[in-house]
Amino acid sequence: RSEALSLAFHPFGDFLASGSLDTNMKVWDIRRRGCIHTYKGHAAGVQSVAFSPDGRWVASGDEQGGVRLWDLTAGRLLAELPGHRGAVSSVRF
Repeated sequence: RSEALSLAFHPFGDFLASGSLDTNMKVWDIRRRGCIHTYKGHAAGVQSVAFSPDGRWVASGDEQGGVRLWDLTAGRLLAELPGHRGAVSSVRF
């Protein structure tokens, strides 16, 4: 267990994404009340998460400037977006 730093609701309301101090982003099924996938790859705590408007992707930003784009259906990393020098406190589509 780790402290959650950010939360975002899926556009259709069935899921919730959380970014944590332990460097993971998780997607939760609200109806089943449990984690359905853990996305790993950040080097620092995940401070910001956001779903795409169509609900297919999640963007996440961390305390060391890392930004990642994830494919929810495939459960994999789509892209790393370098270039930030400080913490990423907000991501949006």
